[in-house]
Amino acid sequence: MISAVSQLDLSAIVEQALAARHRRLVVLEGDRDAAWARLHAAVVEAGLDEPFVAHDPGGAPIPAGWEALHASRFHTLLGRSPAVVAVDLHVETDVAALCVATGAVRGGGLVVLLTPSLSAWPDAPDRLRRRLAPPPYDERQVGRRLVARLIDSLRSSDGVRRFRVGSGGEIQAVVPSPAELPPAAAPAPLAPPAGATFDPAIYRAARTADQIRAIHALEALAGADPVAVVLSADRGRGKSSALGLAARALAAGGARIRVTGPGPGAVSELLARVSEGAGAPEVSYLEPGSVSGDPPEILLVDEAAQLSVPMLRGLLAAVPRVAFATTVHGYEGTGQGFSVRFMEHLRACDRGLHKVALDEPIRWAPGDPVEAWSHRTFVLDAAPDSAPGGDTGLAGLELHALDQQRLADDEPLLRALFGLLVHAHYRTTPLDLARLLDGPNLRTWIARLDGQLVGALLLAREGDLAPALCQEIATGSTRVRGNMLPETLICHLGERDAGALPAWRVLRIAVHPALRRRGLARRLLDAAAAKATDGAPAYLGAGFAATRDLIRFWSRCGFVPARMAVRRSAVSGEFSAVVLRPLDDRGHALVDRLGDAFLRRFPHVLADALRDLDPAVALAMLRSAGAARPLPAPDLTEADLRVAHACAHGPLIYDAVVQPLWEIVRHAAADPARAADLPDEDWALLVRKVLQHRPWEQLVGDVAPRDRRPAIHVEMRRLRAALRPLLPPLEEPPR
Repeated sequence: MISAVSQLDLSAIVEQALAARHRRLVVLEGDRDAAWARLHAAVVEAGLDEPFVAHDPGGAPIPAGWEALHASRFHTLLGRSPAVVAVDLHVETDVAALCVATGAVRGGGLVVLLTPSLSAWPDAPDRLRRRLAPPPYDERQVGRRLVARLIDSLRSSDGVRRFRVGSGGEIQAVVPSPAELPPAAAPAPLAPPAGATFDPAIYRAARTADQIRAIHALEALAGADPVAVVLSADRGRGKSSALGLAARALAAGGARIRVTGPGPGAVSELLARVSEGAGAPEVSYLEPGSVSGDPPEILLVDEAAQLSVPMLRGLLAAVPRVAFATTVHGYEGTGQGFSVRFMEHLRACDRGLHKVALDEPIRWAPGDPVEAWSHRTFVLDAAPDSAPGGDTGLAGLELHALDQQRLADDEPLLRALFGLLVHAHYRTTPLDLARLLDGPNLRTWIARLDGQLVGALLLAREGDLAPALCQEIATGSTRVRGNMLPETLICHLGERDAGALPAWRVLRIAVHPALRRRGLARRLLDAAAAKATDGAPAYLGAGFAATRDLIRFWSRCGFVPARMAVRRSAVSGEFSAVVLRPLDDRGHALVDRLGDAFLRRFPHVLADALRDLDPAVALAMLRSAGAARPLPAPDLTEADLRVAHACAHGPLIYDAVVQPLWEIVRHAAADPARAADLPDEDWALLVRKVLQHRPWEQLVGDVAPRDRRPAIHVEMRRLRAALRPLLPPLEEPPR
């Protein structure tokens, strides 16, 4: 039902929100300019605290008096707690901005959405469709399922207030409104835990039992031993406040503390808690790139998931006592790089590790309807299906492609799929939900066992590009969205004609944790390859952060290395690799050509840009490439063999025989059949010295100057012994 109103009165909505200590979601649908004018007048009239934060998609002015954050910078809102955030959805259905807004606004505040008329929204111009339609697709082929999901949730969720705004400023309220929730109950009194050493006033400033536990864990930073403390939670649970309270106590004890994060704005709440009250200690912000140059005794890292994994590792190496606060169900710039990759690194470090998860919200009261709306709409709290019971193996496994409309219509399936993807991959974000539902180039395969979803494979169709476009890519005059494989082949490998070949790229592959290492992922890939008839693809391809286990996995699945990047990824902290699997004669010709080229070129790159590549990764890449093709014999003369034997058995030194030994080690390292010839530590030594040309001083590591020469002699003897099993025989013994 529609009811005409004379003005947009937010006072009653804010009063109800404050009473429950919840947020409210206000939707202004219709004319954009009139909605902004109405909104500005209403928030001023309601007496809400400034600044009012506006999401600026570009292309239209934001009213004066609002802090406009362009869409590319909207993530900087994280770590703040404004009372009003407005998200403009007229230009683009920006799902990342929506999730950031609902995580930032404090209890009693408003999240405001400016949208086209809900009935017209699915057909309105939308920049998101451009992002979801890589060439050769166009916007007309993009689905409307995500917008339909949004509209349905806005019409049916508690805590949502809708108003229709006409071009002349006339306004109508959509009624009846959902029932109001009761006011929030008063919090129970809290006390310091037994054995606490911080000032009891610090604990009295906490607002939940979870914060008490977090502050108590942070007391470990006051000791002398290396330690890492990790606080993890959804937004609004008081991670930053807990860090700030602990920082106040630690600084009062004389410790030299610094705070860092993705920017000063992201740590503002933390620093505000430090400076509360009289006699507050001095704790200042330090840019993350400057920490190693002036390392403090204690470092507090807020919004840690927004920093790259290499940056996090550098902070950990520079400071012995560090605390990290990070967000689960996050939508930060590096997705779940912290929780997947960096936590693995932390567990392997030789230092104490304390982890605390905070569940009870502080920024708003439990049961907040806007949080419930956000989690439900964008599947932020999705989890994988439970594992099938018993030990039945994979005999009943069902594999099939999944239609996008069926996925949109089956909410339990959608939640299970998205939960599986989030659990398995560190970069799954709400934008992936849009791709799953609406991407015209996306194909999803799933695996079910006893009715449970246990595996998923996401493929993106790429290539099939016009020759003129391939030429532009080759000359560097253009970039093409959503075509990673063709761009890699053209720009980095010189395969200008490869962009015309259609291909499927593996975007995600996820297996239920209870069923990993049982061949399920390979069966998904084989099923997709066997039925990859859509567009007659020439090959499958994948790009990934290269580790030894992942390289071995892709090799077992029939993929051949084509390229390894020469710079580490800012997200994963690893060197990225590209692998290909042929599907027809065109693909076989391409993959054979690129595999041969990789075997020729990769050993030379190891001695230059990839000198610091993990030897285990280098070996895995060489063996994967060598497994796919016959290896030519090393290019050696009889004289080369003699000097190689003379080095391995004495008296020649390695530095005088580099070229023949390089040929021998390069060939042996690329032959999977020879992997058992030496233990792993000897293979690693050969890669470091012979293929990567690392100095002897680097091989012996951090030893005292007086011990360096003896340590180098030990490594020289090890190298000689490691070379002997790899040498081709001589026709006669060396003299």
